[in-house]
Amino acid sequence: MQRFILLLSFLFLISFYSCGTAYEIAFVKTQNGSKKPVLMKQDKEYLLVKESKNEEPKKIYYSDIDYVEKRISQNDVVKFKSFKVKGTKEYLLLEEEIVGPVSLYINTWTVNHNAMGQNIGMYQQTLVAHYVKREQDDEVILLSSDHFADNSLKVKGPSFFNDCPDLVSKN
Repeated sequence: MQRFILLLSFLFLISFYSCGTAYEIAFVKTQNGSKKPVLMKQDKEYLLVKESKNEEPKKIYYSDIDYVEKRISQNDVVKFKSFKVKGTKEYLLLEEEIVGPVSLYINTWTVNHNAMGQNIGMYQQTLVAHYVKREQDDEVILLSSDHFADNSLKVKGPSFFNDCPDLVSKN
């Protein structure tokens, strides 16, 4: 019985750790102007893209991407824009939320927590970071995050929105 439980646990671990993120269908427009449908998988600094299931994936770095469009349902398409984060060398692929004189973008990611040891008490947490960009700027600024230690909105908000005193006074 003990061997059976051990074998079952081993098979569960193998299946758990071998499950990767599937490729998604998307349109990618690069900085050079080409736009094409691809199968893509997102990584921290780049997209892995391929034009067919059997093709080897190629890396396209976020700095080389203008935008990505992904269909999330029959009628809904989500647009992700690539921006450099102000004060860093980092580029992010951010979901477009509100476009205007000041545009709002979000970055969402999932963190797996393991509170009580390996595979015991595991849970997932989804975090969201908000970025803003003025029309005339090329870079985005981190405005706020769900991260418990983040107070960037209180620090950066007043200087970013200094031309809107009514909004700053509500801080």
